[in-house]
Amino acid sequence: MPGLPHPFRRRRSYLIRDTSLGKKGTLINKSAVLERAVVDALREKPTAGKSSTTT
Repeated sequence: MPGLPHPFRRRRSYLIRDTSLGKKGTLINKSAVLERAVVDALREKPTAGKSSTTT
């Protein structure tokens, strides 16, 4: 993924206004893709030998 300093992509979700869940700017979710793999067919599960992570 060009332009990213890390080999995985991070995503964070914040509240954009004050709500009953919290104040504006409150982090409500975070996730990261830690590993990616290439498969040959739709919905095929990757095997250990096909992993294509970037280190």
